[in-house]
Amino acid sequence: MQELNASGPGDGARILVVGEGQNVSGIEAALEQEGLADVRHVPDPDTMLEVFGEFQPDIVVLAANGSTPEVPELVRRIEAVAFNGRPVPILVISDDSRADVRTRLLAQGAIDVVPGPADPVEVALRTRNLIRLGGIRHDHYDHVEVSATQLRAAEVDMANRLALVAEYRDYPDASHVQRVGRLSAMLAARVGMSETDVGIIRFAAPLHDIGKIAIPDAILLKPAPLTLDELDIMKSHTTIGARMLAGSRSPILRMGEDIAHYHHEAWDGTGYMPGLSGEDIPLPGRIVAVADVFDALTHTRPYKRAWTIQETVDWILSVRERKFDPAVVDALIDSVDEIASEPTFCEASAAMAGIEPLPVLD
Repeated sequence: MQELNASGPGDGARILVVGEGQNVSGIEAALEQEGLADVRHVPDPDTMLEVFGEFQPDIVVLAANGSTPEVPELVRRIEAVAFNGRPVPILVISDDSRADVRTRLLAQGAIDVVPGPADPVEVALRTRNLIRLGGIRHDHYDHVEVSATQLRAAEVDMANRLALVAEYRDYPDASHVQRVGRLSAMLAARVGMSETDVGIIRFAAPLHDIGKIAIPDAILLKPAPLTLDELDIMKSHTTIGARMLAGSRSPILRMGEDIAHYHHEAWDGTGYMPGLSGEDIPLPGRIVAVADVFDALTHTRPYKRAWTIQETVDWILSVRERKFDPAVVDALIDSVDEIASEPTFCEASAAMAGIEPLPVLD
C-alpha cells in the first residue's frame, strides 16, 4: 500500500468503487468529504480486474448484491490478484443480510460487509478506518513482504512435491512434469497470458496428472494398448485430480485443479468430457494438453519409442483444430527453435526422423 500523507489518514489513498446501485454517487461524495479524493468508479464488475492492475487501489468498495453467486466469486478473484502483490482490503455492500452470505463473503476475502441499502457516510467512515489500518500495516510492510515471499516459496515447494508424488512411478526424477511446466509457461507467454498467470502455470502444469496416484500400476504402466474398461479407469484420473486440488486458496492449486480436470479435452468436443469444446475449455487446460502430448511423444513411454521433434510437430499439426486449440499449436510452432536448442526437451535423435510414428495412446 502506498504511503499516506501526514495531513490525514486517507490523503493519497486510491479507492476503487465497483458496481452500480447502492447510492454509489452518494458514496463517492461522502468519500470526498472524508478527504478521500482519489476515487475511481467502475460500473461493470467484469472490467474491474483490468482497471485494478492499472489503478493499483489501496482499497476496493464492492457495491453489489451479495446474494448473487458472482459477488463472492469476484471477491475471490480480487483476493487472488492481491495474493501476488500487496494485500488490498475489500469492503462489500450487500443487500442480503443473511449470516451465511456474510460468512461466505468474509471467507472469500472480504474484510468488511456493510448491509444495504448503505448509508454513504457510514461507508466512507468504514473505508477511512480500513485505510488507516492499512497505513499502520504499511509501517511493517517490509516484514510482511518477506513473509509473503517465504509463503510463495513454500507454496511452490508443496506443488512440486505433489507433482513428484503423482509422477514417481513413471518418472522417478519428475522430469516429465517439470518439462511440461516449463513448456506450458513458454506457450502461455506466447498466447498472451499475463506475466502473473505465466508464473502460476509454470508450477500448476506439473500437477496435471496428480489423479494418476489413484490408478493401479497394472493399468498405468501397461506396455500395451488399454482395454475399454482400463481406459475408463485411466480417464478417471482427471476428475480424481481435480477433486484432490479443489477448494484451495492457493493460486497455483486453483489453476492446477482446472488443468487436472481439463487437460484431456479436445478442441472439437471429442475429449474426455463430451460437449466441452473450443474456448469453453479453460485456457490453462488447452495449453497443458499440447505441452503434455508434446513431451509424451518426444520421450520414451512404456508403450512407445521417443519421437523426434519433427515427427511430433507433424502429428500435432495433423490434428490442429480437431484435438488442440489452434492458437496454442501456433505458439508451439513458434517455439520450436527454442525447444530444439535445449536437449532435455526431446529425447529422440535426429537420425530417427522418418520412422513411421506409432499410435498415440497417452
